[in-house]
Amino acid sequence: MRRIVQFVVIFIIIFSTSSLTYSQTKTSGEILKSYGLLTGDYNGDLNEDQYLTRAEMMVILSRMMGRFDEASTFDWESSFDDRKGHWSEPFVAYGQTRGWTTGIGNNLFGYDNRQTLREAAVFMLKVLGYTPDVDFSWRSSFEFAVQMGIVEDNTLKPEEPILRGDLFRIMLKTLNSDRKGSNMPLIQTIPIDENALHIKTIRAVDRSAIELIFSEPLKIYGEVMVSAVEGEIGIRSIQASGEDRVIVRMNREMTEGVMLSVKVSDFVSNDEDVSVLYHNSLFFVPDLLPAKANVLSASHLTLAIEFSKPVRGLSTGHIVYNSGDHSPLGIYKDKEMKYPVDSEDGVSKIYVLLAQKQDSTFIGNPLPAGESEIRIRPLNSTGRSLLDTWGVPFGGGTYKVSIAGDATPPSVVRFELSSDKTLRIEFSENVVFSATNIDVRYTTGALVPNLWLSTSGMGKVYYIRLNDANLAGKSIRVNVRNVQDQAFIPNTMSLFTATADIPDVVLPFVKEVVKDTSAKTLYVAFSKSVDSESATSRTRYAITLNNSTLVLSNTPVEIKNSLYKLSLTNTEYTLAQSAGAQLTVSGVRDLSGNTMATQSFNFNGMNDVSLNPPQLVSVYATDNRSITAVFDQVLTRVDIGAFKVNFSSASNLTYAVSNGQTFVKLQTAAALPGSLAGVSLFVDTTGLSKVQNLYGIDVKNVSRSVEDRR
Repeated sequence: MRRIVQFVVIFIIIFSTSSLTYSQTKTSGEILKSYGLLTGDYNGDLNEDQYLTRAEMMVILSRMMGRFDEASTFDWESSFDDRKGHWSEPFVAYGQTRGWTTGIGNNLFGYDNRQTLREAAVFMLKVLGYTPDVDFSWRSSFEFAVQMGIVEDNTLKPEEPILRGDLFRIMLKTLNSDRKGSNMPLIQTIPIDENALHIKTIRAVDRSAIELIFSEPLKIYGEVMVSAVEGEIGIRSIQASGEDRVIVRMNREMTEGVMLSVKVSDFVSNDEDVSVLYHNSLFFVPDLLPAKANVLSASHLTLAIEFSKPVRGLSTGHIVYNSGDHSPLGIYKDKEMKYPVDSEDGVSKIYVLLAQKQDSTFIGNPLPAGESEIRIRPLNSTGRSLLDTWGVPFGGGTYKVSIAGDATPPSVVRFELSSDKTLRIEFSENVVFSATNIDVRYTTGALVPNLWLSTSGMGKVYYIRLNDANLAGKSIRVNVRNVQDQAFIPNTMSLFTATADIPDVVLPFVKEVVKDTSAKTLYVAFSKSVDSESATSRTRYAITLNNSTLVLSNTPVEIKNSLYKLSLTNTEYTLAQSAGAQLTVSGVRDLSGNTMATQSFNFNGMNDVSLNPPQLVSVYATDNRSITAVFDQVLTRVDIGAFKVNFSSASNLTYAVSNGQTFVKLQTAAALPGSLAGVSLFVDTTGLSKVQNLYGIDVKNVSRSVEDRR
């Protein structure tokens, strides 16, 4: 007795949860339902607050005796006069033939009569193998059941009807009681639902500990009683060795070859199922064979590993994987990875965290799709050995795992122009794509001025808009890079390069018409380069006034590929001066064959370029031999003979256009004096040498002092 009390005290100190913990959330009926011994009504309701009938008792007895399948299909009839096709007749008839019941007298069974507590006690005692009139009498049946411990509630009256909930409590006590003449509880002799929480394995893990392995993860630890021939053995601690297993450490070492009696009850699973009572023997012998490991499952981020027996000293440094010898982020006892493994813990089932994914970024190193190699080392990087709980070194091992997943990088299966401003790209699978994945340049490699890209689409197909750049008629090179698919571990596409010729579908138009009244000429500027043959056809141009149309007589002259000069005859010029007279331009094609729409321009609204000749705006010296002259317009003809410095000719001339101005750089034949006072630049266009703008308008003769910027 002293040893038993000592065990109970130690257990309560170590574990705040006891067999009472689950009873607050699970009734005895719900526990029996989880064992598969009760099913409830059509809605699964156990109706524990209703009275039990004698017919229902026969169904319960068939389950407690492990004869439910036989009884439910029994095709004989009972001899009771009140059977009348009752739904429970197969069970009653089966119980009568097995001697479970003789009825209530007068050849009646009382199918729908309420079951009394005394009657229920008699049935429970029969189930345990006790014989009426031998082991107990009808009058002593209730007291005998109380003595056996299967009835504990002293408020119940033996002759009163019993509620189903009260019967379920007595039923559970009965199932957990030993049969007459046996040390094995009744519940271990009948079929139980394989999904019920139960012990799968018990084994010795060192000279003072055993490991209990359950059928599912545990939430609450219950009671463990270990006995040897000499009596009860105290329990020192219960510690997790995995989410579905515990190591029970006893107060003393066991002698090799001893037979232990192990009784386990009231463990609770994560879904609050209560464990089936276990009571069996264990032959205690050392296990000195080396532990083996098995990878139960593998994913990109985790591993589940089971050892053939518990090991100690396990650290992340004992586990490496793939060619980079990566180590995991952590090792845990549970699948939810809430309880890390301490190096001093004995564990036989572990969950290994390889990596975590946050948005699209990995912390750690995930396993790729396909085959990977896992290695468990006997020594970690600090030299610590991995030992089983018997002290036998773990020899290490290599394990192949295969991860299902997409290991194929995406590719471009179709590339095309969907319009003159839009590219369409179709990939082999769904990808993540944006403007950062694409680069567009001319085929020469030069950047496209003003170009910016925008994307739309999803999945496999995306559209790339070519914004703000004039690419009509141009050839471009498209580079697509670093595109990733949507696999858990994304695969990256290799560089894709393609070229495309952008069609010119933009119609040309006249953007400006100016006139030179002094020369009786017009200058027509188109929006783009146009076909010279169509633009120099005089029939494309006409002077219109009211309902009259006069096609030009002279052939237009190309100044450059988008600017044409129209010389008017005296008649045409006179007509053009009339109020309301217009120049009409039509039918001119661009280089891609696009034809302009007809446009008309009022002569009175045209800018007269003869009134705005180019002006010399500044002159300065940049060194002793160089003078720069700046003109306010774009010049197209600059002759060196038109320039003199203090009446001396220049020796060399170059010019460039910038921001609508022309910069003429002159080299002097002799060095400039130290002081430029009195030094001037003369521009003279009265002779053969000219300085002209786009429309052939000369700079007027001018002189300007040279500013010293040397």
